[in-house]
Amino acid sequence: MSEINSVAADLQFVKDAVARKERDANRTPMWIPVLWGTVALIGCVINDFNPRYSWMYWGIVPTLAFLASWLIAGRAALAMGEYNRDTGIRVGLHWGTIFYGAVPIVCLAFAGRIDGQEAGQLLILVSGIVYFLAGVHFDRRWMLSGIVMILGAALLTYVGRYGWTTLGVLLFIALTVGFSRHAAPGGGHDATVSHV
Repeated sequence: MSEINSVAADLQFVKDAVARKERDANRTPMWIPVLWGTVALIGCVINDFNPRYSWMYWGIVPTLAFLASWLIAGRAALAMGEYNRDTGIRVGLHWGTIFYGAVPIVCLAFAGRIDGQEAGQLLILVSGIVYFLAGVHFDRRWMLSGIVMILGAALLTYVGRYGWTTLGVLLFIALTVGFSRHAAPGGGHDATVSHV
């Protein structure tokens, strides 16, 4: 009987180790949501208080933050021994969808079909959908910030004064506080680290 108990204990140890490794692999490094919360907060404040610099800020800073996120996530994946090239490409394509979605919105804005406020709202909406889906596929903690952006895109229609700043503060809180708690087990389908 003790041999059966020993085998059962060994199997439970292996099961717990695999579950722990999968849970840790789905955990986004804290620096990534802090980085994006900061990017969003500063950009939203610029939208309210100095909108003529919005296009320059949003055209440059998110691209640099994307590259920084990619490096942070890549290093974390290598440190955990969980680097998978195909999964990394798929995760990068997921987050790159924000940039692909931005192209037609920017084209509409430069053609004069929509104004800067509408373009910003559409960009926030696209970003919110991508963040929410990152919560579905990678790490559940992305969902809250996705919901904040989706609802914020709608609320900006009705909130005039300091609407962007309010959205930036809420997004910063959703990203930093939301990510300060541990991911729930089974937080994603892939054993990977989210990039953005």
